[in-house]
Amino acid sequence: MAIMPSAGKEFEIVKSGRHKGRLVRIIDLGTQKGEYEGNITYKHKALLMWELPETEITEGEFEGKPFFVSLFATVSLHEASILGPLLVGWRGKEFTDKEKAEFNLLELLGKTFDINVIHKESDGKIKARVHQLSPLEEEDCPARVNDLVAFDLSEFNQEVFDSLSDKIKDIIMKSPEYKIRNDENKGDIAVAEKQLEEESPF
Repeated sequence: MAIMPSAGKEFEIVKSGRHKGRLVRIIDLGTQKGEYEGNITYKHKALLMWELPETEITEGEFEGKPFFVSLFATVSLHEASILGPLLVGWRGKEFTDKEKAEFNLLELLGKTFDINVIHKESDGKIKARVHQLSPLEEEDCPARVNDLVAFDLSEFNQEVFDSLSDKIKDIIMKSPEYKIRNDENKGDIAVAEKQLEEESPF
């Protein structure tokens, strides 16, 4: 555990180093607008959250619960992506072209990982970041504490969506995938859903 200063306020983050973790949430954020080197980009994003069952929050409303570490990543296995090299390290081998074509991010839900966490400054705050993933056998990871949560825009589940934080819901609602599903002027929703299903990497 570490107490790090941020704009006059202290908040608790998990210590840096290696942790046993289980991927307990995978949230499809849809296509998100961004900027890279002055150029506007549109990329399919997802939120991955690992529970660290050997750690424990020591203060606040979640006292006694395990820490989480999160990763906002482009859904891509390209070697220049963030997610691709992380998963190669976890698997211990490269993805074949066939594996890349058939890759389903949601199949990782509930899998166990050895996670190297680093502390990095972002927007004036020190945050815990996933730096490296390595293999970890299921039997070597403590029992899961939190429920597994998966949200896939191509198979929209209103109950799961409603359970997400307002911040995450706001991000999802900015995506064209969400807008297609919720704009009656777009036409037949079934046609839109079929199109999204064909295009989704989930």
